[in-house]
Amino acid sequence: MGGLGRPAREPGRLPSGPSGALRQIRVRLRSVRSLRAGMRAHPDRLGSAHGKRDPEVPVVPGRSHRPCAVPRRLAVRGARGRAVEGGVPPEDVRTRDRGGVPRVQVGLGPGVADEPRQGRSGKVVRPHRMDENLRLGTDYRPPEVKVHFSYPEDHGSFAHATNRCVGVGKCRHMGGGTMCPSFMATREEEHATRGRARILFEMMSGKGEIELWKSDEVRRALDLCLSCKGCKKDCPVGVDMATYKAEFLSHYYRGKPRPRVAYAMGMIGRWASLGSRAPGLANFLLQTPGISGALKRMAGIAPERAAPTFAHRTFRDWYGRRGSRAQPGSPHVLLWPDTFVNFFHPGVGKATVEVLERAGYRVTLPKRALCCGRPLYDYGMLDTAERWLHKILRTLRNDIRNGVTMIAMEPSCLAVFRDELPNLMPDDEDAKRLSRQSVLLSEFLEGRRWEPPQLAGRKAVVQSHCHHKAVMGFESDQTMLERLGLDFEVLDSGCCGLAGSFGFEAGEKYDVSMKAGERVLFPKVRESSPDTLIVADGFSCRTQIEHGAGRRAVHLAEVVHMALRAEAVGR
Repeated sequence: MGGLGRPAREPGRLPSGPSGALRQIRVRLRSVRSLRAGMRAHPDRLGSAHGKRDPEVPVVPGRSHRPCAVPRRLAVRGARGRAVEGGVPPEDVRTRDRGGVPRVQVGLGPGVADEPRQGRSGKVVRPHRMDENLRLGTDYRPPEVKVHFSYPEDHGSFAHATNRCVGVGKCRHMGGGTMCPSFMATREEEHATRGRARILFEMMSGKGEIELWKSDEVRRALDLCLSCKGCKKDCPVGVDMATYKAEFLSHYYRGKPRPRVAYAMGMIGRWASLGSRAPGLANFLLQTPGISGALKRMAGIAPERAAPTFAHRTFRDWYGRRGSRAQPGSPHVLLWPDTFVNFFHPGVGKATVEVLERAGYRVTLPKRALCCGRPLYDYGMLDTAERWLHKILRTLRNDIRNGVTMIAMEPSCLAVFRDELPNLMPDDEDAKRLSRQSVLLSEFLEGRRWEPPQLAGRKAVVQSHCHHKAVMGFESDQTMLERLGLDFEVLDSGCCGLAGSFGFEAGEKYDVSMKAGERVLFPKVRESSPDTLIVADGFSCRTQIEHGAGRRAVHLAEVVHMALRAEAVGR
């Protein structure tokens, strides 16, 4: 058993059989009925399986003495000079007094300390007791708090959710995956998932060190969270920091005003609807130098960002004039016209309608303009988000109960229906149905085994949306791209950096946003040839690519529509 480069042996002579001693340790462990333990690499690494709040934790060290008596003929050495994690009884070690502080000297025997070239033999340590520095302990009493989300995997407890992190530190990974873009940009623990989880745990510990819900320290730690949901998928224990952030901010701002940018970006669905009534005037105000700069300063938006351009005709208006062109008797699907497609990128909606009709389906839209409220979660506007979701359920009730499939074009909107909706309304049957019946275009077409025309010979660089990967998975998009015959590369670029409204905000958030984009995404797009398709389903991703790399990205529906048009021309 190596420790500090030395084998474990009886001081002065070779061991006669350490394997027998290990067997005796296991027998002794089994004799302690109420204690389960595992041996990790060294006999001094006995991990006891008692709970973090076990009322008998203080007596565990006494139990741990029993196995130590078995291999008494061997010196107990560990990788760092520790003796059974601080549970070694006094009779098995020698002690030295250093300034009145007792310390244990592990593995010191005749001839050991005097051996040449053994500079660290007989290391003097002061090991922690097994009942020291416990994360929870018997006095852990988190406050009972009323929350918005149901936390179904955490027994309905926000405190339990904040205790998920066990400190593995995968969120400090610098290459591959999505988690954690703010750490990749800043390289500061405070801005990693682990750092945020720790401070939320401290807030919920019930020890009064951090004020519940009202701590500026907690708010600052959460401020650079992009709400990308990368940790929901990449974290080994499923920490969901986007949800925790929304929950915290909803309580933090209760009874006091939010920053201006929260109202400007969080309520973008309302402002976009207003601007669409006079799109020419709205574009003039948002894009004219001087006027646009003043509006951005008022709203807290980065001056470097260009405001999205309003379409002269909304997608809903286009569809209302066009109507359905499906064959009579075609099966019915409901298309969700999100805020960004409806007001800014109606071409995505047009392509989606024509693809679905070509696949043999009759498309309808909700009877009234609706918004899923995705930007509201970034600012903790959960009361408003719940009201908007109730409005959606009332409007779509007949289609929901008739089992009509709803197709979403924006991944972050579908994530609301798959993730936030059932989490906010766990007992609403219509919410559960809508969550199950909502799909992406790629999921829908793959499930029906529809084969698109080929775009063989075309290359594509693909940026997958964070919510797409974390909540739905990206496999169906990849399948559709393969069926199109494209030579494509899905970038392992993590978050694009815009993350909804995050990258629009002035100051440090804009800087983090651009650093995230420059890590992989922007260079890959810049080095791609002009005829290479840049594919990104998310409005945020397309906006960020155009801003940071100067290339127009297209939605998967637009790529499929290209294939349909190419086939028609070829005929």
